[in-house]
Amino acid sequence: MLNDRGGSRSIFDLRRVQREPTAQAALALYRIAQGIEALVRRRGEALGLSRTGVQALLFLHGAHPRFRTIGSIARRLVITPATATRLVDALERKGLVRRVRLEEDRRAVRVELTEEGLKVVGEIADIGKELERLIQALPEEIREVLPQGLKEILKGMQQEGYITASGTCRTCSFFQPGAYPREAKPHLCRLTGERLSEEESYLERLDWFGEMIP
Repeated sequence: MLNDRGGSRSIFDLRRVQREPTAQAALALYRIAQGIEALVRRRGEALGLSRTGVQALLFLHGAHPRFRTIGSIARRLVITPATATRLVDALERKGLVRRVRLEEDRRAVRVELTEEGLKVVGEIADIGKELERLIQALPEEIREVLPQGLKEILKGMQQEGYITASGTCRTCSFFQPGAYPREAKPHLCRLTGERLSEEESYLERLDWFGEMIP
């Protein structure tokens, strides 16, 4: 149980938390999630955006162009496609995103940030730096082991379906850096044959066999 006003009264047993390290860690992660949600919500409120609105803009800014779609937004934010459509509608009315029909397939629609959307992203992109500042304040021995531990927790949550699996080309075994060293897109995806620029190689992709737009 949690006794503070911001928590749940039925999720944690504080007697177990006091004596068991795993229960202590679980409670800490839960409270950290609450804190991050509050941080995102505050940034959004200052700009007249919902929490999911902020998350959608950040995703679109960091996603590979193939994944800048309503379906990908739904999977990344773990919301229904209908909710994602309404979210994009709201962001479009604010002038922060626009729908773009692809020339090669007029049925396919990509969601792109507008100039105003990019400006707003610049104002909320310090969320990651704020978290980094808190981590940097930890003792070195904790900072060294923290990333791997958190990655394992994320992996487990992805396997349970709570978080959408994602990564960048840089973390993929099919990524071949510098295959075309003199080209504007020097890197190669050996799975799809796609050539990649330096910037594209660091953009987020959802699970490889999900929604793909050419």
